[in-house]
Amino acid sequence: MQSACGTQGETISETSSKIKEYHFNASHGWYSRAVNKRFNLRFGKLHGEAESADFQGAEKFIPEVTKFIVDYFDGPEFVYNADEFGLNYKKVPTSSLQLPDNKMRGFKPNKIRVTGMVCGNLAGEKLKPLIIGKFQNPRDLPKDSARRDKLACYYEANKSSWMTGSLYWKWFLSCFIPEMEKRHGEDFYVLLLVDNCAAHPEVVGTLDPRVIMIYFDTM
Repeated sequence: MQSACGTQGETISETSSKIKEYHFNASHGWYSRAVNKRFNLRFGKLHGEAESADFQGAEKFIPEVTKFIVDYFDGPEFVYNADEFGLNYKKVPTSSLQLPDNKMRGFKPNKIRVTGMVCGNLAGEKLKPLIIGKFQNPRDLPKDSARRDKLACYYEANKSSWMTGSLYWKWFLSCFIPEMEKRHGEDFYVLLLVDNCAAHPEVVGTLDPRVIMIYFDTM
């Protein structure tokens, strides 16, 4: 009966009406007492992506990449990690403090966002971040390329404000490589760690022999 009825009160009630020989009527109260209170079951929402993580692979990867770094690179300043983040900068909070007599009303969430890409090395040194917006020439940014180059970040744009393979390619050649030449000279040799999302095509890792690129398996 349990497998046929499922776990919803409405399904149990419908099924019980068909079992006439028992004269059983499952109400919402019965369902609440029998299932929720007796077994302390609650409806919950899944959070995060912890179940998708490969913990065994991570335990094997850490000593291997550590040995590789020690054997082939001169110090922590030559080991870099880059990753993206999303920022819904116009989204209002969904919770707040209130007085007992006040009723809080929500707003439709504003999904306008930007994507950022940050990069730094094991020595704690940070590179100029990349910001990806929706508009090519936002009103708040200077249109002159010379003035835009003086900003505290690089700026690119596409319709979805997401990182794409072409933008990652451009960031690598136009932002990351010049920063490496400025910091370490033209004859540099560095390691860049990134995740293996679709916006990070592996062919980018072959564009410059001075950069060894390792992809984290996060899929």
